[in-house]
Amino acid sequence: MKFHEIFAYGVRNMWRCSVDRGDSESGYGAGRIFCGDVGQNRYEEIDIIVNGGNYGWRAMEGNSCYDSNLCNERFIGDNYVSPIHVYSHSVGKSVTGGYVYRGCQYPHLQGIYIYGDFWNGRLFKLEENGEEWTNTEICLGTKDICTGNLWNFFPKNILSFGEDEAGEVYMLVTDIASSSHTGGKIFRFVDPNKRGNPEECHVEERPVPVFGPISPFEPSSNEKNGATTDGQSVGEEDVTKPDSVLTTSRSNNIHAVPTLCLTLLTASLIVTKPLSSSERLVMFGFVILLQGMQYVQRTAQDYILH
Repeated sequence: MKFHEIFAYGVRNMWRCSVDRGDSESGYGAGRIFCGDVGQNRYEEIDIIVNGGNYGWRAMEGNSCYDSNLCNERFIGDNYVSPIHVYSHSVGKSVTGGYVYRGCQYPHLQGIYIYGDFWNGRLFKLEENGEEWTNTEICLGTKDICTGNLWNFFPKNILSFGEDEAGEVYMLVTDIASSSHTGGKIFRFVDPNKRGNPEECHVEERPVPVFGPISPFEPSSNEKNGATTDGQSVGEEDVTKPDSVLTTSRSNNIHAVPTLCLTLLTASLIVTKPLSSSERLVMFGFVILLQGMQYVQRTAQDYILH
């Protein structure tokens, strides 16, 4: 039996959901809801949420039985939906759901789901191949440092991901795991094997409807560590410089799935007034919406599924 008030159930603690805007030509994937679901003791998972789906909690954690008394057909029926990916707590302990890349600037990234782990700052990508998804860790440094210890070079705590009007993907991070921390950084994902900037990638700015409060901030310049003043251009010298924020390993095979680098936007998120408990950065439903140089915060009630 389906109830109109319930879209899906059996999730434990979803941390960041996104809706796939779909392939720009075929429309494939449009409307799919991706969520990261934080586990209890052993596993983190990525789910595609469907109407009426049962995601198993608290009978299941990941693909494993959590409560032996509940792992039966009474609680897990025909509508049980398995995660598209599960990782253990030896890899990370708190998943942060991300976005499927549907931007125009970096064609090699099309259809790749980018997500991370809040606990240790590791980043991953999921690639779809038929009904299977392949998970790979994203390297953000040279081969010598690409071991998962990314917090030595980037803020550790991944709060959220976001996308702009053009489908480019961003990441919001802090170096202190606190809901009252007033500082943070916003990074944009860049493919070092990027093509030029074709005219079809130009997107006109348009107003963004906002129903929640706007947190004011003061932009701070970031012209060091290889970042550019406009946050757009990333040259090869920046990408390969060992001590640069933009360092990454590169593949000489242009047909290979590229490694990614991060470019730090010219504005750090510095809140100019204390946030109330309902406006804190670490909250379910926080996303980044880019409108010029404003980063808009929405409240959780804006994300109720109907």
